[in-house]
Amino acid sequence: MDGMHEQAMADFRHRLRLERQKRNLTQADAARLLGVTERTYARYERGETEPWKSMDAIVEHFGVKPPALPDAHTNTTQPAELGLVGIETKLNLVLGELAGLRGEVEALRQELRSRG
Repeated sequence: MDGMHEQAMADFRHRLRLERQKRNLTQADAARLLGVTERTYARYERGETEPWKSMDAIVEHFGVKPPALPDAHTNTTQPAELGLVGIETKLNLVLGELAGLRGEVEALRQELRSRG
């Protein structure tokens, strides 16, 4: 994990804990709200597990938005995507990149054939 992501997750964990405490909830209460075990929730706050599967519920119940994540292609940070729409969007981007790479590979093959 790079330093930027690590800091973003530390900030997220801190905000999650503060929001839970502000609502006078125990970790067990928070876990029930999120539909996870108390142990899993405690691991979220300690940073032992990243809560991506529970992110929609965390935003809904605690108002804590996900950390910005570094974008591998642009070296900038982008908000973490949530739910199925975010996953579908990311998948479409990856599939588009894959199609572009396939085109490049085919062009290289044709060039090699022509030299052959």
